[in-house]
Amino acid sequence: MRGKGLAVSLLVILPVMVWVDTPVAAWVATQQSRQPGSGAAFSNWLALPGAVLAVAAVLAALVAPTRPGRRRPADPAQLPGHTATLVLVSAAASLAAAATLKHLIGRIRPSAGADAWRFEPMAFDDRFAALPSAQAACVAAIVLGLAMRLPRWRMPLFTAGAAACLARVAAGAHWPSDVVAGWGLGAAMVLVTQLGLVRRQRRPGSRRR
Repeated sequence: MRGKGLAVSLLVILPVMVWVDTPVAAWVATQQSRQPGSGAAFSNWLALPGAVLAVAAVLAALVAPTRPGRRRPADPAQLPGHTATLVLVSAAASLAAAATLKHLIGRIRPSAGADAWRFEPMAFDDRFAALPSAQAACVAAIVLGLAMRLPRWRMPLFTAGAAACLARVAAGAHWPSDVVAGWGLGAAMVLVTQLGLVRRQRRPGSRRR
């Protein structure tokens, strides 16, 4: 399963690197040169709805009560506490993993150079810390974790998540493939965290009667 997941991720990321990264970065740079500050303003505009919706969704997941007269759900994924743990742990793990990987890989940021294929592994320089996007990884973990608890909110959550990820591209901080890689990393962390929580819940004596 892990091998298949890695293969699928590469099949998605590589075409974006080849055909999307350079044209999009060039367009962003052109817009910023024509209208200085427009990239930052557009980035902030895209990120704001995502931040507001993420906070609202987290609060909804944490305080959502069980309806009167209903038993507590047998599936631990339906419990608010489980969702909060899933979101917090997977988001933190995504940030930590992305922060480590981006410095090991050392891909140049669009704002620092026009060559999308320039890498300086282990440079430990913020100019060479593009792949993967830590913000995209964290956003993916939050969106996917909450979507499991709030299925009716899936479309707004994914829309807000996409806007927050596009904000990083509009700011010139990341190539599109960085965001795709970050999203895949966040999804992987949600899956690993979910499996760990379910196994922990199934251990003898872990459930209260």
